Amino acid sequence: MSLPCAVVYVTGASRGLGIAIMGKLLENGVGVLTLQRTCTPQLRSLEELYQNMLINVTGSVTKALDNKVAVSKAIERFGHLDAAVLNAGIAVMGTLATVELSEWRTQFEVNVFGMVARVVAALPALRESKLPGGGRLVLMSSLVSTVAPEGLAAYSASKAAVDSLARSLKNEEPSITAVSIHPGMVATDMVREFVQNGKENIPAAMYNWFDAGMNAERSGATDTDASVPPEVPAKTIAWLAFNAPQELNGRFVCSYDEEVAEL
Repeated sequence: MSLPCAVVYVTGASRGLGIAIMGKLLENGVGVLTLQRTCTPQLRSLEELYQNMLINVTGSVTKALDNKVAVSKAIERFGHLDAAVLNAGIAVMGTLATVELSEWRTQFEVNVFGMVARVVAALPALRESKLPGGGRLVLMSSLVSTVAPEGLAAYSASKAAVDSLARSLKNEEPSITAVSIHPGMVATDMVREFVQNGKENIPAAMYNWFDAGMNAERSGATDTDASVPPEVPAKTIAWLAFNAPQELNGRFVCSYDEEVAEL
């Protein structure tokens, strides 16, 4: 079995954006490690197609031990791990006044503490990466981390924490390039759930924004407010996974920014 030149840890890859990113990496001969609680038909199809390139581990991204076990399996098979694209997350809808404290804890458990668990598990291997420019970390964020729209208080705060993690990694891990990224409004199940279930839970302006994005995607619009297929940002994110330049280290970027698109 020939070994891939680069190996990437991808989470949240059972569907939507995550599996699109994983598909782009595998198409380009990159080895992929993924950690999932469930194996979807799409993921199983990729397993069958890329038997020697894909390691699918069953477990929870929020558990430190599960992440460490997953990373050890990549090292055991491929001998190295070079990057991580950390995508798993949830979104709690509601204002500061309406979201229960238990829901805040759930939001941060997955989006922040789960992110920390994945980063910490991957760091030892990423420090040893032989990729030109060193190991890479791509942390999935959102534009709401900077604008904090009404009705997404917990989600916005959790994504702002993700952006802060990227800045801390820049200062603490000089051999690794860490980037937090907004993929754009992607036509995923999460966005569809906002539109289908969010009208009574979030302000009308926020609901209308999501609804307009989905309608624009269906009509073929291409502006940045339109929802786009996961494959569009997946191509950029997969490239950043092992090519993110040093000038992006510690920064929050959007996948459709001119600065990123020109790389």
